[in-house]
Amino acid sequence: MNIFVKILALSSPSNIMLYGFSAPTVLPVRQWRTEDINKKLKLICCSAVLTETDRDNMLCQLRNQKPYSVGKIQICTKLVLRPTVLSDTYGLEWEQNKPVSKLHSVDEYWCVNKDSIIKVIDSAYGKITNMELRQKKLQLFEVLQGECGIDFSANGGRLGNFECYIPSKYIGSFEVKSDKGKAIILTKKHDFAEELLVNCAIENGGRWLTDEIKTFMPNMNELLFTAQEPTTHYRIKVWDKFSGELVFASESSFVRMMQFSMSIAGVRRTIKDPWTDSLRKSTKHSEAINKIEQVNGRFIWL
Repeated sequence: MNIFVKILALSSPSNIMLYGFSAPTVLPVRQWRTEDINKKLKLICCSAVLTETDRDNMLCQLRNQKPYSVGKIQICTKLVLRPTVLSDTYGLEWEQNKPVSKLHSVDEYWCVNKDSIIKVIDSAYGKITNMELRQKKLQLFEVLQGECGIDFSANGGRLGNFECYIPSKYIGSFEVKSDKGKAIILTKKHDFAEELLVNCAIENGGRWLTDEIKTFMPNMNELLFTAQEPTTHYRIKVWDKFSGELVFASESSFVRMMQFSMSIAGVRRTIKDPWTDSLRKSTKHSEAINKIEQVNGRFIWL
């Protein structure tokens, strides 16, 4: 299995890695390529397709604070491997704040020298005012978000990290639908032999209506969760019953629709005088005369 690797770095004497990730790919192996993303911000991108062994060797060197060559530059950082997690189970349907758009397991290699990254960023743009430096940082984080989908101004803990995305075998296996706002239906897209445990919590306007666990048997195609009131929000989590592994998560909200029309109501008054009577007798357009006689009361001062 080959691995696509992407590293975003700040071009400076120390060449600090701002973020990196890897994910399985069907592409053939290729060497490192270096690209200037934004010369004014000194932001560069290095990418390659490596074998799994070469990717692991790279991470081993970075964990041991040994310089590693990626294209035309060398990077050196200090990473610590954290326990495997699921990628972005909260807000999964709403936010695309990750490099991989499907539910994956993630091995997080956490950067423990984030203070050094901030110091390098602060000194990378020469002698500028604090306001100019703040603008540079905002621009840098905006370009980084465009490259990897992560807003580092709100997720500063991921700055400098390297994340290995591992696809779950259950990717694309489920679909969640709502039945007229009063039921949540979890459907299998294809068959598999494992027994699953499914937890579904249903909310209506800040009040949790139900929070239950059901068994999803191999011979079942769908699982139904109902509530006595309309649904505004749900959370679903699915576990492999045998291993206890969390294999799927979904969360979404529904917006209630209201249709209404607005108009300004006022008192309508009919004005009759000799002038409109004589005008009506001298013209065939009586409808126009009626419009003249009908006056909106908001514009009448007595």
